[in-house]
Amino acid sequence: MTKLREEELVCAEVLIDQIHRSVRATARELGVSESTLRYRRQRRAEGATDGRARQPAACQPYEAVIQTWINAQQQRSGRPDPVRSLYEMLIAQHGFTGSYQTLRRYVARRRPRPLIHPIRRVEVMPGTQAQVDWVEPTVYVHQLGGWTQLSGFNLTLGFSRMWSLQWRTDQTQLSWLEAHNGAFRAVGGIPLSVRFDNCKTAVAARGGPWAILNADYRSYAHQLGFLPDPCRLRTPSDKGKTERRLRDVRGSLIRADDRFEALEDLQRVSDQRIQECSQQWRCPLTGQSIADSWALERPLLCPLPQTLPVPFDVEVQRPVPRDGLVWFEGHEYGVPFAYIGRTVRLRGAADQVEIRADHRLLLSYPRHTDCLRLIDQQACYEGAATDRVAAPTPLGRLGQQIVLPRTWEVPLEAPSRPLERYAALLERHGRYV
Repeated sequence: MTKLREEELVCAEVLIDQIHRSVRATARELGVSESTLRYRRQRRAEGATDGRARQPAACQPYEAVIQTWINAQQQRSGRPDPVRSLYEMLIAQHGFTGSYQTLRRYVARRRPRPLIHPIRRVEVMPGTQAQVDWVEPTVYVHQLGGWTQLSGFNLTLGFSRMWSLQWRTDQTQLSWLEAHNGAFRAVGGIPLSVRFDNCKTAVAARGGPWAILNADYRSYAHQLGFLPDPCRLRTPSDKGKTERRLRDVRGSLIRADDRFEALEDLQRVSDQRIQECSQQWRCPLTGQSIADSWALERPLLCPLPQTLPVPFDVEVQRPVPRDGLVWFEGHEYGVPFAYIGRTVRLRGAADQVEIRADHRLLLSYPRHTDCLRLIDQQACYEGAATDRVAAPTPLGRLGQQIVLPRTWEVPLEAPSRPLERYAALLERHGRYV
């Protein structure tokens, strides 16, 4: 049963005395027992008052001290001190014997009502803003060992609400920048500004309007031509549009019965489901679907450059020996034979190793593979001689059949062995009987 408030008691008397409703039915509507309603009506008719109201308050002797503390808190510009600090001060300095809850209620009755802070709804012009953030769901990916906590990078356009989700295994600087590249490709352009939390991959010190940007992220934003826009500290509502999209990851994009073979399968399914949702969900500004609103916003985004910058965390220089193999992170990588005797640069990007010289990309290999010696036969050893390096010895007929074109891509099927070719091979070696 609930307590009977004074205004409810007045309504009950009107129903009983003027409309002639029974006491039992009235008590049932008010959610109290019939005996409670009869007792309260009798007390009201007798003019009785609660005896506790005539008792002196435990805080009354300390009224001047408490009021001084309340006035001091009102003049502060920052966050006020908790009532617990006043409670401890009264006990230590004035011998206060009341309870903390008594003091808290006493202060609450004398404090002015706090101001109502309105919520500003911000809608941006098309092509002017994207909001980004990470989400960390647990997803079943077979190649990663089953249930794995992944990092999903979400980018949401502020006008159309079109979004992209890029999956990564971590939130390092390389993953942060590579996820930007993937998201910009997905939405078909680059907005004027990107709003984000004060994460270390974007902000080096301070936060919000006074943030000092991470040097790598500042350089990346300068190359692509967008303005980094950090949110205020501890204010996720500053990027509410992407926060709303993050809630859609579980249920709409990732379901409880989903099982994925590899991270690429998860990315493909997520992209497909985002397209399906964008056809069904509506943009609050245009009243049309998110997909149709995105079609209006996409021409106003800055076009993507021909090649997006590839972020890297390691760059070293290596001289190229006669076998054309250079060491990097415990692996050997093949270099085109024309660069033997010269020095090349190796860059470790998010998922590849780039070999550069003469201000251009020579070759790229997958990074962090199980294969320790990565050679691309066509790119490394084929071609005409130069004025400095002779052409490598070409592969014979048998060598062309058995040499791996790419050492890190081992075929799972055995090569075909026609009987005639096998017999000719034996005859050539004098073993044919």
